[in-house]
Amino acid sequence: MIGLGVVLIIVGVVWIVYSVAGTNTHYNASTGEYVSDSWSPIIGFFISFAGGTLISVGMLGWMFSWFSGGDDDGRYTEPSAMLRQAVPTTRVGWGPDPEEDPPSTQ
Repeated sequence: MIGLGVVLIIVGVVWIVYSVAGTNTHYNASTGEYVSDSWSPIIGFFISFAGGTLISVGMLGWMFSWFSGGDDDGRYTEPSAMLRQAVPTTRVGWGPDPEEDPPSTQ
């Protein structure tokens, strides 16, 4: 996610530079400014903004997983350990439980 954000920022900046320095830009002699008639730089801004958002969300996710998941006691938190402990303890059906002694011997 963070890598995709970096790529989006680079693509957005290149998009802005290309659209501003491209052939759509012309010089306005009355004001002395270069004017772009295109909305392309705005698209580049939104691409870069999306990349920055992905980096921010990715860093928050990494930070909070680092705060909460770095313990050495993984016996009960790993998915395989949770499934290993998920043994049914109820018995379905009629008849004596083969692991229990009959009531007459107790």
